[in-house]
Amino acid sequence: MNRYLVETDFLFGLTPSDRYNTQVENVLKLAKDAQIEIRIISSAIFEFRTVLYSRGKTALEIYQILTLIKKKLDENKIGEEYIQFEDFIYADYLRSKHSELTFFDALHAAISERRKIPLCGSNEVLQKLNFISKSFDNVLTSDSSN
Repeated sequence: MNRYLVETDFLFGLTPSDRYNTQVENVLKLAKDAQIEIRIISSAIFEFRTVLYSRGKTALEIYQILTLIKKKLDENKIGEEYIQFEDFIYADYLRSKHSELTFFDALHAAISERRKIPLCGSNEVLQKLNFISKSFDNVLTSDSSN
């Protein structure tokens, strides 16, 4: 079974109005049906919260959103991949080599590379730098046929 890490765009893709919602929902189905293993990177949860706060969401709203997302992840057998100290070190090394990486993108890439688990997503910077191995659509076409 193929394993993938997902980052913040996956969390936003859980929202029905998000442009990646259909693909994310299909990836969830593959995970629930045990055709693939998906793990959310814990740094993505930090980034997701940060973005929600920057958009003016209240603590109560974010609590409700995170509660719903956690329930959905659990229902679809999505685990978590936790940050380790060495991930921060490697993330800063990656940022020293690739100035276009943001703080969180560098963490996502570092965790993926250090664990040797492919990163799946739609982040254009991570795709351009070849840190994303598969887009959501590529996972759907290559893994749903297994």
